[in-house]
Amino acid sequence: MRYLIVPDSFKDCLSAIEVGLAIEEGILKSFPNASTTVIPISDGGEGFVNAILHSVIGYKVPVVVFDPLLRKIESYIGIINNGRTAIIEMAAASGLELLSPAERNPWITSSYGTGQLILKALDLRCSELIIGIGGSATNDAGLGMAKALGSKFYDKFGTELGDGGGVLGQLHSIDLTGMDTRLKNTSIQVATDVTNKLCGIQGATMTYGAQKGANQEMIQKLEDNMQHFANIIDQHFNIQTKLIVGGGAAGGLGAGLAVFLGAQLSSGFTLVSQIIQIENYIASADILITAEGTIDSQTTNGKTPVGVGKLGLTYNKPVYVFVGSAPDSIIEIQKQGITSVIPILRKPVTLTEAINNAPVWLRSAAAMLSHIIEASAGNCQEL
Repeated sequence: MRYLIVPDSFKDCLSAIEVGLAIEEGILKSFPNASTTVIPISDGGEGFVNAILHSVIGYKVPVVVFDPLLRKIESYIGIINNGRTAIIEMAAASGLELLSPAERNPWITSSYGTGQLILKALDLRCSELIIGIGGSATNDAGLGMAKALGSKFYDKFGTELGDGGGVLGQLHSIDLTGMDTRLKNTSIQVATDVTNKLCGIQGATMTYGAQKGANQEMIQKLEDNMQHFANIIDQHFNIQTKLIVGGGAAGGLGAGLAVFLGAQLSSGFTLVSQIIQIENYIASADILITAEGTIDSQTTNGKTPVGVGKLGLTYNKPVYVFVGSAPDSIIEIQKQGITSVIPILRKPVTLTEAINNAPVWLRSAAAMLSHIIEASAGNCQEL
């Protein structure tokens, strides 16, 4: 049996390649002669650069940037296509995993570091940027990113705005004359794992504010600020920012990249799949296995499990999804070409226990699944 393992990362736990290798180990422990291929993938979030560089010839370039709290950290970008294309991972500069739970506060966190990654790509004379924007710690609509690239934003007194989602409600005027001119000759594609728009009940703040550290009172204030910011942007550019599909991704960075940089937003999974040519691997596999830390209401909006499921439908291949946690009802998920969702937890545990035991439970779940698959294929002599 030929197994293709196409995992995403487990947030705050395991990288995509670590998830994939644990699954592979579980299969091969039970069936040493099985054919296994691990292709880590990302829909735009953590591990975006590594997933692409795993399958495409390229290299990393270190970059010193500001983290979401404007502290200097060592980050990186990926370079492919003989230096023409930069792969930029927003989470590597402005990501939630860069902060401890106590530090997470979208009122003050900034996307400035992401702008610095873009600047580095421009300095390296890359003519194409591919930016993954999942896993953000911010809710500033790309304000910090745009500031790093030369934009200026002022309040009604002519004072330049500070940083974070807390200042968006003060925006009165915008000055883009200092914007880096190299952006005009640069193609920018954005890989996003969600389709949320900028504002409203399904918008950036209402949907993701809590996981970034906001309480209910802060969420409402951030939403009011985002609405105000969008209104000023619309007046300035004569556009409708709130209608941008995916504009609410990464705390509104999706909209910021589209408006300030003219970027094109795409499904992160689809974009990465094309870059690494995943369909070539799927065509020669018998079984597709993917994995993600959590399946929830956002999964159907374009995250990795659904992306793999749809490819499974196209090629008539069964798709199994290992998850750390899943809702009681997974009917909508399974309509997307997924044969079965398999939670790996063996018993009620704390979050710390789940993180510490994830590799062991992934190996165990993979071993059990492979026994079922091989037995159904008539390979009972190995059981």
